[in-house]
Amino acid sequence: MFYSNLIGNIVLFVPFSIITISVFGIYKIRHVLLLSFALSFAIEALQYIFRVGVADIDDILLNTLGAATGILLYNYFKKIRARYRLSHQ
Repeated sequence: MFYSNLIGNIVLFVPFSIITISVFGIYKIRHVLLLSFALSFAIEALQYIFRVGVADIDDILLNTLGAATGILLYNYFKKIRARYRLSHQ
């Protein structure tokens, strides 16, 4: 249960950062991380206010870590794509 919560919170926010960068064009890392932190904080605050689920600071940190992982993956695949284009021209 612990590991599924840990991994789940990280994996949940990986697509958030990729979508934020690719769809909304927000490329600054700190802005993407700030948005993910704010969204995660809002979710946890709503859980606390409405007493749904368990509001936990760990979730905010893990979600932000997931967004950072998404940024790293986006940049990694962007470099691979650029190399592929250069080698096939």
